[in-house]
Amino acid sequence: MATRTSVKITAYVLFLGLFVAVALLATEVYFRFQPDYGRAGFSYDPVLFYRLTPGLVAQKPYAWGKVGREPFVLRFNKQGFRGPNFKKTKPEGVTRILVLGDSYTAGLDYPDDEIFTTQLAQQLTAAGQKVEVLNASCPAWGGDQEYLYWRDEGKALKPDLLVVVFSPNDLREMWNKGLVRMGADGGLIVKAPVLPKEELNGWKWASRSSFYQYLQKKYYETQYGDFLRVFNFYPVNYGFRDSTDWDMPLYLSASFPALDSSYVLYERLLKEMQQDVQGWGGKMALVKIPTRYEFDESYTKEADLSPTAVETRIADLTTRNNIPFLNLNQSLRADTTATPMRIFMDWEYHFDKDGHDFTASQMAPFLMGLLK
Repeated sequence: MATRTSVKITAYVLFLGLFVAVALLATEVYFRFQPDYGRAGFSYDPVLFYRLTPGLVAQKPYAWGKVGREPFVLRFNKQGFRGPNFKKTKPEGVTRILVLGDSYTAGLDYPDDEIFTTQLAQQLTAAGQKVEVLNASCPAWGGDQEYLYWRDEGKALKPDLLVVVFSPNDLREMWNKGLVRMGADGGLIVKAPVLPKEELNGWKWASRSSFYQYLQKKYYETQYGDFLRVFNFYPVNYGFRDSTDWDMPLYLSASFPALDSSYVLYERLLKEMQQDVQGWGGKMALVKIPTRYEFDESYTKEADLSPTAVETRIADLTTRNNIPFLNLNQSLRADTTATPMRIFMDWEYHFDKDGHDFTASQMAPFLMGLLK
């Protein structure tokens, strides 16, 4: 009799567990189809600190709600980047181009077919090149995160051409996160990001569950997995001539020690990647992205600021290391058919659609020259 009772209790417990599991699964499926409660776009990474959530599918306003355009479906591939899934092994007879970058390259305000990496692949293909362009970018990645991704994942893809798309804040982000530093002996020291346990668990759940997103938005009033939350864990400024414009110190005519050290470290990371690529006969190039503040007169209002300060130092760096360099600031100034400000959003500092078009049109012939 006792045995029969035990069997019944066990059956009830199993049935209850199954019922709860099915209910939770059904709830999760329901919220996956609710645009307001999609999984977080950013996931915690034990090496990179954060990356775009692999496999995410979400509805997003076009260019932050730009008038006249419907929301679009934003997709990240299994590797956590824009574009289709790709295999580690390069397809036979195809030239593989890997593009590293930050939010300018990720282009999260536009559909896949409008960002410059997709356009670049189309233009190179139209020119007779059989290419595969892989977009390995994430908003607010610094030079250290791009290097660490390269070291642990990107290098294994063995691209024929590695293109580092540089924006000035890559230096500030790299220095302030401090994931990579140079030791006294000149070696690289890598530091793992550390988050409190509660924070870490929140990030994990936010990137995995839409139901959790509903709970934290409606009841918990937390923001785990939100892009702006990453700035809670490292300083955003150099601590020198700080302002609401975090990148302003980069443009001071007279440099300062932390900025000089940033350039030294960035150069070292580029050299490491360059040596890797050359090891299998590949090439590396660097492309300097224009930023709004370099063209809207923000850095001409004060005598000790120079809007060309960053591009000048980066040009010198690439020359020293024989890295092919495309200075899009120079290209933009040379185009007198329209105002340079056309490539930026009216209300924000990232590229507008014209910016992605312009970048692709300039990069295509530059890369064609390197692929010959």
